[in-house]
Amino acid sequence: MRSFQAPNLIILSRAEHPPIPGLAAEVEPETLPENADLSGKGTKRELRGMSVKSALNIAKVLSSIDWDKNGTCIHASLTYWKTWPRPDELAKTKSALVRDLGRHFACGIWRLEYQKRMVPHFHCLLWLGACREFECAEEYEARCKASLDWLVSWWKKFSENDSEFAIKITSGDQVRGTWYLAMHAAKREQAPSFAVGRWWGYINRKVLLGAQDMHETGVVDERERVWWARLYRRATGCKTRKNCGFSWFLPNASQWKASAWIRDHIEAEKQKRWRPEDPF
Repeated sequence: MRSFQAPNLIILSRAEHPPIPGLAAEVEPETLPENADLSGKGTKRELRGMSVKSALNIAKVLSSIDWDKNGTCIHASLTYWKTWPRPDELAKTKSALVRDLGRHFACGIWRLEYQKRMVPHFHCLLWLGACREFECAEEYEARCKASLDWLVSWWKKFSENDSEFAIKITSGDQVRGTWYLAMHAAKREQAPSFAVGRWWGYINRKVLLGAQDMHETGVVDERERVWWARLYRRATGCKTRKNCGFSWFLPNASQWKASAWIRDHIEAEKQKRWRPEDPF
């Protein structure tokens, strides 16, 4: 079994390659083909609500990237006025949203949220661009301010919601952003009565995935796998199955500490087991 590590994620898997880049099938196409079926029916099953698998995939993506590589990150809540666009227009709306945001931000991730007790909205994590692309800090700050000003005015026009509740921008903290976009979105009661297509997707996918720091750290032997699984169960309360891998959201520093602790105990156990007993 192989061990893969990222800034906030460790994966034990039988796969030969890190499983993160293979999530392309889970995302919304950034452009629609000319003959796209926008009726909401299509050939696939209707996506009524965000699945637990999709929520986990978002968490994996966000936990495997270098959060600072593309500069400052913001969390934007983009709220409609009372109702969604019509179901037959929603695919075009999402495509237009990805296109427009991609022109003013380096990269990002968007997610739909639909709650019956609230006005529906999008959640977006948006990166403003790497600092090294600008000659000085003042130029970078001016660029960031221009992007935020554009975002506010654009969304009010795009959504036809010019109220003070149309948009809310906060700092894109990694831990809060990862779990809010992912696990909170898996609540089934957020599903509307109609199919909405994809519930999340990339903005400038190549740029975002280009910031990944996911690498294989080696092959895990059986004894080490047992120790990892034991620590995982104790820390999370989740069960693991024999010879099956798992994903553990664990900060990079904690990964190395846990790995060192496991190997130290395995070595101590081996020495104790194979050391000849003192006859005296």
